[in-house]
Amino acid sequence: MAISQNTGTMITAAVLAPLFATVAPPGSNVPLIVGSITLGICCLSAAAAYSSKETYRLHVDDLGTDAIPPSKEAYERLRNEAMAEYKLANARTP
Repeated sequence: MAISQNTGTMITAAVLAPLFATVAPPGSNVPLIVGSITLGICCLSAAAAYSSKETYRLHVDDLGTDAIPPSKEAYERLRNEAMAEYKLANARTP
């Protein structure tokens, strides 16, 4: 996780600074240009998040398929069973 975070930060620092210097040279309306680019990136990210499939209540094994989430009652039952097993396993360990 830390490697991907640092790699993304490095790429962002290496790409965005020259990009902003190219599209908004000194003397131009820098806040408007950089703000417009940032707004465009945020709108693109929001559209991607809005159009993505909801994964709430899906089993981990079903992710990436056309799975149908279980009913709320079945989900709650499975969740309670998993929590009970977790508590039982933690009670046995010193």
